Amino acid sequence: MAEKQVQLDLNKGNVTVSIGPGALHAVQYTLFLFDPTGTNILQTQGGFITDRRFDDIPLILPPNQLNGCALKWIIDVTTVRNTGESEPYQVFVETSQNGQIVQGGDIFTPPNQGTFTTTLSYSDFARLLA
Repeated sequence: MAEKQVQLDLNKGNVTVSIGPGALHAVQYTLFLFDPTGTNILQTQGGFITDRRFDDIPLILPPNQLNGCALKWIIDVTTVRNTGESEPYQVFVETSQNGQIVQGGDIFTPPNQGTFTTTLSYSDFARLLA
């Protein structure tokens, strides 16, 4: 699987990562920003979403300092219906500058919609390029 790459524009302002459910589910997440070596955590943010609104996480570094850095997210999705039946899910991770999603910044996690019955956990990452 090819590395996901998010292309930032040095002239478009600060970067925001938004996380939100694609259906009515509870989503718990942790977002990490790593330096280009992948060994040092520069920022971490966690949250819990119980509605269909996105959480917006502004990155602490300007675009010119994000080149080569990596975003990693760990997400737990829980059904709020508890019917015991398999149901579809999808979570969006979007990277934007000045409110506009950047090239490669619209990532559906996991890449294909799936189904589950209670709780599902997964993680993914993308490289930031400026």
